[in-house]
Amino acid sequence: MKPLSIYFLIAGFSFVIGISSFFFIYAVNSSAQNGKVLPETSTASNLVSNDLQEQFIVTGVFEFTKKPTKSFRNIKWVSINNATPIGYGCGTSDGSPCQNEKSNLPRWEMQPPNGIIITDNTLYNWRTEKLTVNEVFFKTEVKDDINYEFSGVFLQGGIFEDVKPEGIVLKGRLKKLVNDQIFAEDDIEFLWRSWGDVDNETMELKSKAK
Repeated sequence: MKPLSIYFLIAGFSFVIGISSFFFIYAVNSSAQNGKVLPETSTASNLVSNDLQEQFIVTGVFEFTKKPTKSFRNIKWVSINNATPIGYGCGTSDGSPCQNEKSNLPRWEMQPPNGIIITDNTLYNWRTEKLTVNEVFFKTEVKDDINYEFSGVFLQGGIFEDVKPEGIVLKGRLKKLVNDQIFAEDDIEFLWRSWGDVDNETMELKSKAK
């Protein structure tokens, strides 16, 4: 075979390999972009893993750390829900606890942030799109021309039901509005309590509230 023919043969072979490599890399990158697996907390339909430090689930009851100003003293507590427990990390045929400590922790399904503010005789529902460690904002429904608005930040993260945070976990500005005008406002700090730890007397407030 003549040297020139060998040269063209090698050049053609190299060209084919180059083109094949290009399309392979392009296909991989496209797949990674279009089919990227999002973190488990990115959508409401995903189940949250038991990696406590990587997740942010604050579902529970929030109570004032100290007596607020007079306009807010009828508030018993505020609830915040951003996930619902749907089971545990493992199951046993006889219903006995799992041997693995982490497997006994609940699994969670994320949901749009929502909650209530409950006073002596009224329950105010709220929903929000702003609920992260660095920002929380919600505005309740209006009842008898009155509603509430809160903006603040969380001071602790993790899955509250598992880490059982102590001390101040949330702080911010709480406003009481009458006819959509600010009637009163105060800087508030909150403690967290598990739904399971809330006593029966407090829970009965919800059933009595209108």
